[in-house]
Amino acid sequence: GSGAEEHTTPAAEVMFHSPRSSFGGRRSTGRIAPPLGKAIPEKLTSRVIKEVNDFADLSFLVPHEALRREMRRAEELLPYLKLGHDWRIERFFKWWRLYFYPFLHGHHDNEEIYFFPALEWKCGRLPEQCTCSHATLMATMDDIIAAERTYRSATTSRRGKARIVEDVCESLEKWFPALEQHLAEEEELITPLIRSNYTEAEYEAMLERFLRQQGLNDARISLP
Repeated sequence: GSGAEEHTTPAAEVMFHSPRSSFGGRRSTGRIAPPLGKAIPEKLTSRVIKEVNDFADLSFLVPHEALRREMRRAEELLPYLKLGHDWRIERFFKWWRLYFYPFLHGHHDNEEIYFFPALEWKCGRLPEQCTCSHATLMATMDDIIAAERTYRSATTSRRGKARIVEDVCESLEKWFPALEQHLAEEEELITPLIRSNYTEAEYEAMLERFLRQQGLNDARISLP
């Protein structure tokens, strides 16, 4: 394959496999390709942290940059899902279930189980908007996992499949900005707390403890 195909991420790879049928039963020509050049930013995607100056800036950027880049690639794929080609939709669901969902779910679990309690012990109570939005975000993610099961059901009609995809796309068009806002709030409100309450050595020691507690599989999922 070409170099562009070899270096795409799981989200972009949704578009690079042999097509099957569309909602109407027609085969895709495979002529529509995602805007890969636009999807690969050269600079930080954070709207809060424009450059890395210290360890505190990196604290959220490591997972958040990976999340935002995958999220923005996925946003660009939504119009292609609406075309109704089974092969694209099935691969999008697979990417969501095997890559993005475990990554974001694991990131939130790590914050709630390890990171936020340690920060609150050191810094005091964290801003409420940073700790209360996880449940709302994950509810939508769970809905999409459920949508895949319904989509794959033998009893779901072609019209039913089309409606599922329409609902998923509409939901994500609202959900992606909500996730973007959540990530920005964490970077804006918690990064200064890390900077003012930890030395770099203390912070790295805390992260090392978390990684040991997680185990290899969870640590693998947490990597960008």
